[in-house]
Amino acid sequence: MLELVGLASGALFSYAAVPSAFRTIKHGHSLGTPLDLSLCVFSGIALMATYLFLKNGFDWVLALGYGVEMLSWFVLIAYDIKERLES
Repeated sequence: MLELVGLASGALFSYAAVPSAFRTIKHGHSLGTPLDLSLCVFSGIALMATYLFLKNGFDWVLALGYGVEMLSWFVLIAYDIKERLES
């Protein structure tokens, strides 16, 4: 039961930025997510994933969840930086 709660919370957390990343790609520009927020969340995910992998070893569920979340935030960061460089 505890594993299901953990899996559900991880899946929901991982999915959080996916819709924003898809909308950003679809529109071809940043939708206004603050860069400092995106960088903080991305860094927090990377550090937490590193901590969990070092403490508990590799877990494919964590790797998949954190990978999806990091990729989504990376898209938001990349489009924001791209816009800043073009203006």
